[in-house]
Amino acid sequence: MKNMLTLLFGCFYFFASQAQNSPTQTIRGKVVDKASQMPLIGVVVMVAETDLNTTTDLDGNFILSNVPIGRQVITTQYLGYEPYSTEGLVISSSKEAYLEIGLIEQVEVTETVVVTASGGKDGVGNQAINDLSVVSARSFSVEETKRYAASIDDPGRMAAALPGIQTDQDNENDVVIRGNSAFGVLWRMEGLEIPNPSHFGRPGTTGGGISVFSASVIGNTDLSTGGFAAEYGNALSGVFDMRNRRGNMVNREHSVKIGLIGLGASTEGPIKKGRSSYLVNYRYSTLGLLNAMGLYVVRENVGNNFMDLSFNLTFNSKDNKDEFKIFGIGGLSDERWFTKEDTADWQTYLDYIDERNGSNLGVLGFTYRRLINEKSYLKVVVGSVLNHIFLKQAIPNLTTLDIEDKNVVEDYDYKTLRSQLHLTYSNKISNRFRLKTGASLTANTYWLNYSKDLGNGDYTYLDNIHGNTFLLQAYAQGSYRPVKKLMFNFGFHALFLTLNNTYSIEPRLSIQYKPFENTTFSAAYGLHGKVLPIGTYLLQLPNGNGSITQPNKDLEIAKAHHAILSFQQIIGLGFRLNLEGYYQYTFDNPTSTIPNSGYWFFNERDNYGTREMISEGQGQNYGVDLSVEKAFSRSFFVLVTGSLFWSQYKSLGDTEWRRTRIDKRWGTSVMGGYEFTFKKGGVLQIGLKSFLSGGLRYTPADFEASKLAGQLVEDTNQYWGASAGTYFRLDGRVAYRKDHKKFSYTISLDVQNITNTKNPRYFIYDRQEITLIPRYQSGLLPVISFQIDF
Repeated sequence: MKNMLTLLFGCFYFFASQAQNSPTQTIRGKVVDKASQMPLIGVVVMVAETDLNTTTDLDGNFILSNVPIGRQVITTQYLGYEPYSTEGLVISSSKEAYLEIGLIEQVEVTETVVVTASGGKDGVGNQAINDLSVVSARSFSVEETKRYAASIDDPGRMAAALPGIQTDQDNENDVVIRGNSAFGVLWRMEGLEIPNPSHFGRPGTTGGGISVFSASVIGNTDLSTGGFAAEYGNALSGVFDMRNRRGNMVNREHSVKIGLIGLGASTEGPIKKGRSSYLVNYRYSTLGLLNAMGLYVVRENVGNNFMDLSFNLTFNSKDNKDEFKIFGIGGLSDERWFTKEDTADWQTYLDYIDERNGSNLGVLGFTYRRLINEKSYLKVVVGSVLNHIFLKQAIPNLTTLDIEDKNVVEDYDYKTLRSQLHLTYSNKISNRFRLKTGASLTANTYWLNYSKDLGNGDYTYLDNIHGNTFLLQAYAQGSYRPVKKLMFNFGFHALFLTLNNTYSIEPRLSIQYKPFENTTFSAAYGLHGKVLPIGTYLLQLPNGNGSITQPNKDLEIAKAHHAILSFQQIIGLGFRLNLEGYYQYTFDNPTSTIPNSGYWFFNERDNYGTREMISEGQGQNYGVDLSVEKAFSRSFFVLVTGSLFWSQYKSLGDTEWRRTRIDKRWGTSVMGGYEFTFKKGGVLQIGLKSFLSGGLRYTPADFEASKLAGQLVEDTNQYWGASAGTYFRLDGRVAYRKDHKKFSYTISLDVQNITNTKNPRYFIYDRQEITLIPRYQSGLLPVISFQIDF
């Protein structure tokens, strides 16, 4: 009995001490009026389903201490403002959480506030940060990007499972929205436009191998897939509006990550405690290290490498009316293809090619925001973005099979420097009406070289072209809420390109109506314009007398009408049904000057084009997107999407619509995840993601002409007339997170294409068999990583 009592007492003491020492964390943040950015004093901030709460101080700041680690929902209540609730935030023992909360003022003010910390578990989440984006828009966090199976911290890959977005290439992160070319996507960081934010980027598009953005530095992102708010210009198909996370202004925190994609380290902390902070992350490609050891993952004759550095510095004035940020990104990437030494293995050009390609990116930006008064603020963004994309491709003599006798078949080197100034003024005139205006000036300096072997000698399409041009943009947008249930947004965006004095004036209108608390109807119309890639305008071609001309210099800005109808219903337990129908009509699209040629510039995946074009092409995309989503709560999340869509075009002289390269007609994705929380504090996360859609489209070969030419000759009478069949991919994720008193760690395994399904990426001409053979996308690809935070 004495031994039993001793044992029971010992167990009681152990568990009591464990309970006393259970890790907790501090949550800091700031609450502001979303429209005016003015700090709100006395806002009640609570941890849902606990007794923990606090109020904001004179500067809108708050501190929640001793918050239990794990998933927590933070809610706010404030007289005259709509209640706010976060999704389930991961609170770890190693890193303090910081929240920037913007509250929307009520149109019809209630007289009392009932303070309660219950609820929060069934929030639908994912509402756009920009409240002027009311249709086809949502936000996502870095934690959400990590949670989606096989997204590998890449916003582009993560977005592939969202409504209206179709998968295009497993090996790359192109974002294909509602049948539009990936060229039409706008990427912005803190208001600064970044033309191609990817390692291994390609010219004339916005996609590449993997994002250059660091998951340790970026914060929440808004994604718009149509009917954009008036402030978003120079975009046809979608907008990623990204923000940097600020570093911890009180304590220093660090992180180290080791994985198949890269080795990374980040650090953050105060520069002047409570007033300023730094946040820095560096990443180096693991593939580069493996290549140095003679191990090649992508292909036996392919080596690649990349690295990037990101930082964000934040400074606040003593009175908190001024905020100043300095941010930057530097990225280097290159890939090398080696000719196989055994000529018996030369089946396709992938076996005998000798190539080096890659891309470099440099971003440096400054933002300054001044709170003018309780109703308005001014924001200034200044920055520069340097893009360098290059390729040199050679093949050996295929007649003599001499490896050393190589001929350069394609060679380009593109450098662009975009220097930008962006001004924004916002005024909340009343709780019903808000006005937001802005203007930007972009100076684009370029250095372009491009030559290609046409079979009868080299031709130079861009011969040391150097110069500069300017893009001017301006917008104004008003938002009016006559009653609580109804909101009107109206405005315009204007573009002017000095290179050829072309312009686009674009009206925008959206309406949101909430007849019931859980029901929302929305509609939007907008005209959207996109400046073509600079090299497309400057293409050099010979004319009849042997001189060189630039026939594409007067091409118009490509434009598209967007019309969208949306219905959203919250079903219960956090489930949200969203149904959207849309129609897009594009015009002033570049197409060949030869009637009925079938050539349409937006069918190209990349580059600037190699032929004379005219702005007489047309396109139309229409369809329906359906999604059922449950944001993360009650330990799980679900997202099911389905799309029916048609993507068609007309080249010069066409009387019938043709199918575009992206016209898959249908697609669906199913994704979900569950978290198991153990009594000792560990968390096991399991997730799955699947895609099923129409297959890759391609142009069949003219085999007789190909045999005579000794290389692929496409059947131009059947542009994009063939399909590779149904596309299917299943991804999975398993991760384990554990918190200790001073540090936490996460080990994860993401697997892309668990079933190793052979989905064609494109088709290659086999010179031996005189046939097309598929080059497949990534097969089974496991990505393991280990991260420790301290």
